[in-house]
Parts: sequence; structure tokens; C-alpha cells
Amino acid sequence: MKRQMASGCNRRGFLERAGRLAVGGMTAGAIFETPRRGEARAQQVRKRPQRVAVIGVDHYHATSTPNYLRILQNQKLDILGVHAPDAGIAAKWAGEYGSTPYTDYRAMLAQTKPEFVVALGHHAAMPAAFRFLVETGTPFLMEKPWGIDAKTVNELADLAESKHAWAAVPMPFRYSWFA
Repeated sequence: MKRQMASGCNRRGFLERAGRLAVGGMTAGAIFETPRRGEARAQQVRKRPQRVAVIGVDHYHATSTPNYLRILQNQKLDILGVHAPDAGIAAKWAGEYGSTPYTDYRAMLAQTKPEFVVALGHHAAMPAAFRFLVETGTPFLMEKPWGIDAKTVNELADLAESKHAWAAVPMPFRYSWFA
């Protein structure tokens, strides 16, 4: 059974509607119907994660790594670990942002126990990291691409949905009039 949002829309339906509305120039706020008086549900308030880790700082977009690390640091979050398969790259970014380098993201997560993960990396490695994060119940934001074909991406989305995982991709610009 697909998980439904408060408005009765599932995640995929939300994205489909967002895409259609964005093309028409409407905002994401218009995606859901306005609840009638007295029908609004209370949302659970969660504490913002303070302990974060970053997987795949060897990401192929040269600007992604420093941008994400800078944002995390500017938010005064504790960057517990920085991962890259290449020890030199992991050490470079960990040193620059006052963190600990790791070449194995599984070991990094087991040792640091972050509340949230930003996952970058080489496109071929992303499906394995995605699966691991979902299976361990770690909330994460993962850069694109999650996979190199539609079958893989759909399987990952289905896995996340089946586990009720908190998984996100930073692509709001894809729904702009320009895109």
C-alpha cells in the first residue's frame, strides 16, 4: 500500500502534480487542496538534525561538495564524518571542514551515528549507498542521479516508499519555468 500524505496524495502523485502545476506557472503551495476549517491535521514537530555526515565528497560536480559542506557548517551542524573512496579526497574535505575522513561510508555511519546524511558521489555508486541508507533507516538527501536507468531509479523509489524512508533529492529548480 502506498503511503498517503495528509491531502490523500502519495509521493509520486505529488511530484506529477507539481510538475504539471509548475509548467502552468503555479506554486508548489497550490498542489494540495486547502483543508476545510477543522480538517487540518496536527503535524508532528521534530527536532532539526544536528549530527550529519556526508557520503561521496568525490562527487563529479566540482561545486557540489564545497557548497553542501559550507551550508552544513553555516547552519552550525556537527559534521561527524566525510566520506570518499579516495583517502586523499576524504582527508582534504574533512580537514577543511573540521571533520573526520572515511573511505568506507558504512563504517562512518556505524561509528558516528548521524541523524542525517547528505549523499553525493559517483553515479555508479549511488544505488548501493541509497539502499544502505534506506535499510538502516537513516534520513538522507541524495544528489542525482540515483541510478543510470529508469528501472534502477524506480526500484530505489519503491524501496524507499516500502520502508517509509525519509529520502530526498535536491531538484526544485527542475520545476521552474526555465527548465
